[in-house]
Amino acid sequence: MVVPLDLTGESINELAEFDVPELVREVQTQFAPTPEKETSVFTQTMAQELVERSVSLCRKELQDLRAGLPGLNSAEWSWNNCGKA
Repeated sequence: MVVPLDLTGESINELAEFDVPELVREVQTQFAPTPEKETSVFTQTMAQELVERSVSLCRKELQDLRAGLPGLNSAEWSWNNCGKA
């Protein structure tokens, strides 16, 4: 049984307007089965790369903090971007 969600009387609406039907659809997609993907293995080479990139990131972060610069940009250092942003 699905009960319609009505947030119109809730105080959270003072902060932002909510598209309840879209919110419900979005939440439902999080419970939908996803296709199985090929299994991947975390290799020794990948571990070494992670350690090397982590050391580089930590050194840059420390240097920036000592210089009074803002903290790290997590998007710049994401695994997919490999620090190339």
